[in-house]
Amino acid sequence: MGPATAKHIAMAALSLVTVLGLIWVWRHDGSPLAHVEGTVLIDGEPLVGAMVVFVPQSRGERGASYGITDTNGHFELSFGRDKDGALIGKHFVHISSDVLDMDDRCRDHPKLKIPKRYNTLTELRFDVTAGANQADFRLDSRTAASKSNSEIR
Repeated sequence: MGPATAKHIAMAALSLVTVLGLIWVWRHDGSPLAHVEGTVLIDGEPLVGAMVVFVPQSRGERGASYGITDTNGHFELSFGRDKDGALIGKHFVHISSDVLDMDDRCRDHPKLKIPKRYNTLTELRFDVTAGANQADFRLDSRTAASKSNSEIR
């Protein structure tokens, strides 16, 4: 193998390592994650089969975590496909009932229309801190008021 070929192989290997590194940074830049779980109630009843999305205020969609509520309204957040939790820091919280029936959790429960103030025009916020986080949300479909335990702290 001549010097030109070796140089091309080295450059290709360096390019591949750079691209793989950028993909890893895009997926997760090593920022610390923390466990987040909670319950969502609407009008005092568990919200079943809802998507709960935490979007970091400083990073946008790139660092979002998500979970789906069960029959008790309970959820646990995942970051990507292989990590649990959410990035530490302040988040906008979006809650939507527009989740496809992925299993039997939602079949016997009516799909509720969630007010925009909890999803597309969210008023909900949560500050994820190191360690375990309990994020409970009490939604009200009849008034403009909502409460989360992050507002109570």
